[in-house]
Amino acid sequence: MSLMKSTTHRILFAAGLGAIIALSGCTTTETSSQSQNIPTQAQQQRTNPEQPRSSTPSLAHLTYQNADFHLIVNRTTMSDVQRWWGPAHGRGHSGEFMFLNYTDVMQDDVRSRMLMMTLYFSPQGLLQDYDLQIHEFEK
Repeated sequence: MSLMKSTTHRILFAAGLGAIIALSGCTTTETSSQSQNIPTQAQQQRTNPEQPRSSTPSLAHLTYQNADFHLIVNRTTMSDVQRWWGPAHGRGHSGEFMFLNYTDVMQDDVRSRMLMMTLYFSPQGLLQDYDLQIHEFEK
C-alpha cells in the first residue's frame, strides 16, 4: 500500500508541475507604467470594421487606443504598416507567419517614452495579431 501511495504522490506531483509549466507560458506582463490592462487586437471585435481610418500617428505618438483603431486583424496589411511607419527595425519568420518589429525612444526634459511593437502577419500579408508595449517614465 505504501508503494502505491508513493507512486500516486509522484504522479500527482508530476501532473501539478506540468500544469505549472504549461500555465507559465500563458502569462502576460504589464508594461505600461500606468498599469493599463490592454487586450490584444485579436481578442477584440470591432463594431464597425469598415469605419474609415484617419491619418495614422507616428510611432512617437502611437497609443494603445489609436493602435487599436488602425491595426485591424485580417484587414491591415504589411504594406499598410510599412507605408505608415517605414521599414521595420527587425523582421523574421515564426513558422508560416512573418513578424515585423518597431521601436521608438523619445526623451525630453519631463519624461522618457519607449515603444516596442511586434506585428504578426499571415503568409498573405494580413495582420493576425500584434503586441504593443509602451513604457513612460517621468523624470
